[in-house]
Amino acid sequence: MATMKSYVGFVASLLVQRDDFQVFRFQAAEDSLNRSKDSPNSFSCVLTSGNIHENEALLIKGYWRKHDAYGWQFWVVDYAPTMPTTAEDIRRYLSAGHIEGIGPELASRLVKRFGDRTMHMMLNNPVALTTVEGIGVGKADIIHSHTRRLAQLQAIHKMLADWAVPAAMASKVVEDHQENAPEYVAENPWRLMIDYQAPLKVADRVAEHSGCKQMDLRYAAIAEDLLRRCQDHHGSQVAYLKSQVCTIFEAEYQGEDFNKVIKTPVITIVSTGVDDYVVATNNMDILVKLLTANPSRLSGAL
Repeated sequence: MATMKSYVGFVASLLVQRDDFQVFRFQAAEDSLNRSKDSPNSFSCVLTSGNIHENEALLIKGYWRKHDAYGWQFWVVDYAPTMPTTAEDIRRYLSAGHIEGIGPELASRLVKRFGDRTMHMMLNNPVALTTVEGIGVGKADIIHSHTRRLAQLQAIHKMLADWAVPAAMASKVVEDHQENAPEYVAENPWRLMIDYQAPLKVADRVAEHSGCKQMDLRYAAIAEDLLRRCQDHHGSQVAYLKSQVCTIFEAEYQGEDFNKVIKTPVITIVSTGVDDYVVATNNMDILVKLLTANPSRLSGAL
């Protein structure tokens, strides 16, 4: 079995960009290589889930795999944004426009003035930034504010990673919820199934790591996901035959209790005297209107 390794560095260049995967050149920081001396400092990486950008500073985790045509490649299974630590990495990072108000020329002047401590000064000492040509008090405050914001979002990424939220999903959650992302996940980890199509096993793992034990939320999320799958299989309908729903449930949720799921407030069971139907509770008004217009359907198929 391949050994999992981790590296800190930046994306030097994007080699292949497609919807289902990316191949990029990664430049690892020297202190990262000290833990993995058998690895080169620049290497090709394959990412099959997520979306990274050129000059982005990352912590990547994965394993080495040899391709018949392309040789050794590092397959990334998880990643998280991080702050660059060396002067050259910081210069490249800032030159790429990650901090508002800083372009290539100003990035070079900042790094020339502060070296490896550039990010630290931007984060903690905005007054010192005014000693750099082209930075006044107002611009120093803007740079400081944006650096703090970036550090805050990266801390959130780390928290979500500690809660076992997959990297690509964490990026989307942070993009959508910003500083409220941890609260969004902690309140109901199973919402990830509905909003981000997370598998149940992933949502369960996040719930375990974040300390959420509200099983009613879990079964409600399974119910919502089950209704979505019914729509995928049978098209958009007001009601689905209970037998059809049960077949999908058994295929997708082996080992789970069907009765607990259909008893959640998300689902209402309607009987016509011929068959039982599963209806999304928020569709009951629509169903009532249909049955009022055609009462004979109460004794037949919906």
